[in-house]
Amino acid sequence: MAEWETVRRKKRGRGRGAPAQGCCAHAGDDRADPVAPASWDADQAARVAALEKSAWCGRALDALVRAAPAPDRVVCFGLGSIFESRNAQWQLAFLELASRACGVGAEAYDPILCAAERDALRRLGVGAGAPLGAGAAPPPPRALYFMPHCPMALYAEVLRRHAPRLDGLVIVGNSFASYAARKIGDDMDADIAAALARVVEVAADPGRDSDLERPFNDMAIMSFPAPAAPT
Repeated sequence: MAEWETVRRKKRGRGRGAPAQGCCAHAGDDRADPVAPASWDADQAARVAALEKSAWCGRALDALVRAAPAPDRVVCFGLGSIFESRNAQWQLAFLELASRACGVGAEAYDPILCAAERDALRRLGVGAGAPLGAGAAPPPPRALYFMPHCPMALYAEVLRRHAPRLDGLVIVGNSFASYAARKIGDDMDADIAAALARVVEVAADPGRDSDLERPFNDMAIMSFPAPAAPT
């Protein structure tokens, strides 16, 4: 998929670079898939409990439920390695809480996830998602996408898939308003540029002074209400 950037996972013992984060296929990887830490399940449950107590998370979930009161499905793209990435672990905790708040199941897809990570997601009740593209099943009428730090092209693909029914779409991810402020001319994806006149954004960035700033920076809750009928 052109929308997914391709990187390699970092080898252990070669410097202290951060592991691959999200929206990345590990084609041509030259190291074994990661092994879950022995305490991973308990540690993840603790992250969910801690995030649930966060005032920022409470506000974000309240805004999310107002924007998407009855989604058919919660779809997550771009988690990254849930065994290696601290950002991915906190984003997964938010996905669990968002699914719970909306009262529907969640599914996740990122080509970097290995079989053991997909098994860990299943233990949490997060199903295996599928990529967009040719042959993909039609999207549900009301869908909530959690897409932390995904490439702009992937957001645009979601918009195209839901083009006939944007009023049923909610995206939690990189702020489109921030894209508009930073992108000039051909750098702005045409589908995102077209959606700017319709998108309603609620800022959901925890702030630069927050310990959660890295996994959730520049996050917004974006809905696309139908244009008002002419009077």
